[in-house]
Amino acid sequence: TEPTLPPPDNASLGDPGLGLPVSSIDGLLARGHELLQQGDIASARLLFRRVFAMGDSRGAKGMGMTYDPRVYQGLPVAGMSGDAEQAEFWYRKARELSEVKPAPDATATDTMSVSGN
Repeated sequence: TEPTLPPPDNASLGDPGLGLPVSSIDGLLARGHELLQQGDIASARLLFRRVFAMGDSRGAKGMGMTYDPRVYQGLPVAGMSGDAEQAEFWYRKARELSEVKPAPDATATDTMSVSGN
């Protein structure tokens, strides 16, 4: 069974229809990745969720990473194991969004690597 997504809280996310400049979205993604690398999963999810609500597939991919057990292996998160089903759900959302429209800066270096490899 697929998890259901709660409706976005437009008061906290801003109006996704207005969009943000690519640099702002890139900033949210970069900060989300920093938080993820630090093991602050909850805060990273907030930022990735905001990017996803703006219609950017990189937000969904980031959300997937916050659940991916393979990603957790390289993070400072004791006692957490991830959720492969949730990770796949978000990765699928990222693929669906990518098929509809490309990320705002398709030429940018892939920022989805946690370890930098």
